[in-house]
Amino acid sequence: MIMFVVMSRDKAVLITGATGFVGSHLAQELLNKGYKVRCLTRKTSNLRWLKHLNLDFVQGDIIFPETLPAAIEGVNYIFHIAAVKTAKYEKTYYDINYKGTLNLIDACSKYGKNIKKFVFLSSQAAVGPNCDDKPVNEDSFCNPISYYGKSKLKGEETLKKYMPHIPVVIIRPPSVYGPRDEDMFFFFKAVKRRIKPIICDTTVNVIYIDDLVRGIIIAAESDISTGKIYFMADEKPYKLCEFLDEISKVLNVHAFEIKMPSTITKMAALISELTGKLSNKSPIFNRDKAKEMLQRCWICDVSKAKNELKFHTQYSIKEGIERTVSWYKKYGWL
Repeated sequence: MIMFVVMSRDKAVLITGATGFVGSHLAQELLNKGYKVRCLTRKTSNLRWLKHLNLDFVQGDIIFPETLPAAIEGVNYIFHIAAVKTAKYEKTYYDINYKGTLNLIDACSKYGKNIKKFVFLSSQAAVGPNCDDKPVNEDSFCNPISYYGKSKLKGEETLKKYMPHIPVVIIRPPSVYGPRDEDMFFFFKAVKRRIKPIICDTTVNVIYIDDLVRGIIIAAESDISTGKIYFMADEKPYKLCEFLDEISKVLNVHAFEIKMPSTITKMAALISELTGKLSNKSPIFNRDKAKEMLQRCWICDVSKAKNELKFHTQYSIKEGIERTVSWYKKYGWL
């Protein structure tokens, strides 16, 4: 027998991926704004960032459609954050990032009677790197180069088919950094050890986690965002060496720049993959991720979000890195 939880009128949300970096920050901010927050979690989910919060938990998994009706019933907003960034097998990307998204939006079409907005956190990887120095925008041709980016794009394409019936908005952030992040932490840890690893002196846009979460909520609450896609990032792009220099300044260490040849980077990715398979764990770094990191330019145009949603970032890169370093030190990561 399925039991449904009654939630407060017009302020009930469901978050997938709430146990992760972005999802946990989003859950906390939605609570701060007075929303009733329900989180879709698995039996194996690590609730370390959520257990102290006043949240409702419902067990389920986006790859199992039969578990979704109870999670969706009575919800006004869906924040679909769950995704896999690195995996041992190509199939895993599509099972979660594409089929999981299809399962969730299909369940919403059947059971989501009161949904005001379905927010999908996609990625700049769905568009791919820049072919030239011109920033990509929401109308750019999509040419993802990684399994992750391709699976995210398929998720986007699936949602577009449901847009005539369900109010969907798609957010494409670039690299996100901040407290709790384990991906960009690699660079903070390297600089702490007085090393600035330059895999490719890429030019990128980034965004601090608090700015992204605020942008996601603005897009969800907006009356004009339905059926649209938005890039959200700092307006100013940075070279990787500039980002590492800022980390070095905040940590007050003199780090030495080490350029990593592409062959070494690819070899390290392959070794990481093989180690992951032997240990039966998904590798943090793999050839798919290396392919993205070896691109020269990942910059995006954020003017659409700025003009239509009045969204702009509030934290400078210096402030964002300071807050991130402070958290890493407090919790013993650095």
